[in-house]
Amino acid sequence: MKTKEIKRPITLMIPVNLRKFYPSKTMTNFFGWMEIGYKFRRDTSFEQVLIHVRKRFAEDLKKGQIATRMNRYVRLEKSRLLHFVPLSVKDIVLRWATKQGSKNVTGVFSNMGIVRMLEACKPYIVRFGAMASTDRIQMCACSYDDCFYISVTSKYIDSSIQKKFFNFLEREGLLLRQENENIKEV
Repeated sequence: MKTKEIKRPITLMIPVNLRKFYPSKTMTNFFGWMEIGYKFRRDTSFEQVLIHVRKRFAEDLKKGQIATRMNRYVRLEKSRLLHFVPLSVKDIVLRWATKQGSKNVTGVFSNMGIVRMLEACKPYIVRFGAMASTDRIQMCACSYDDCFYISVTSKYIDSSIQKKFFNFLEREGLLLRQENENIKEV
């Protein structure tokens, strides 16, 4: 019997901290992003997805690849032709392009990395967490004091995707504690 294939790939947008590739002293955000998609089948294993994600990280997080993407945007920004286009028109086109580009993005995953605090502060801290909001499902992760924390926010009332994700982590032995499961809004 042929395995049914899911029609669209699941695609996560992942911010990339460009300071790791290009030292910068700016206080503003200095990041790019990568999109990793996977077309799941009913019989897709977690190991298959991991292999794909590792391969994409290895390919996309090379300094040369990042430079190529950045240079495309810089060329566009410095285009002499665009200097003559009114800002109101640029805004409309940019909004349209952003909407078109994000059509295939299922969610956003941001890993803030390891949170380090002064020893004097540690007795007062139980855990760290991060939450953000986008027009898609947003997952934020960080680690502190040997624990890895994941939060999921969404504009959707239906939380079945989040429940399936956390149930999967629990089945794999990766989820030790789930807190504040029923928080709907702050």
